[in-house]
Amino acid sequence: MTIEDPTADWSDNDDATLPQTYAAGGFTGGVNLTGRTIGNYHIEREIGRGGMGVVYEAQQHSPKRRVALKVINPGLTSSQALRRFEHEAQVLGRLQHAGIAQIYEAGTFDAGFGIQPFFSMEFIEGE
Repeated sequence: MTIEDPTADWSDNDDATLPQTYAAGGFTGGVNLTGRTIGNYHIEREIGRGGMGVVYEAQQHSPKRRVALKVINPGLTSSQALRRFEHEAQVLGRLQHAGIAQIYEAGTFDAGFGIQPFFSMEFIEGE
């Protein structure tokens, strides 16, 4: 799901500053935000997990609609990880195509694990 700019330089690896569960390219922690409310969103279920974050199905309160909410993993606050996550939100926010989910909002929240960036986007039913 991540879109990367092939011209961007992601070579400055900050993994040495991350907890062991985040090093070696992936998150292995058990944080699950299902059932919680984050800002304008009530998280209903986890629909995907990757090395950078978790995607949840959520209900946006206003306007009322179903969204996909992508949340960066807690602890992944290295400058490289934050740049990549912000870059993904910026790129997706500018793209206009029927086959690409639209970004609705980007922001941060603190659910007790430190500041975590997120973005909400159009929910597209998949298999």
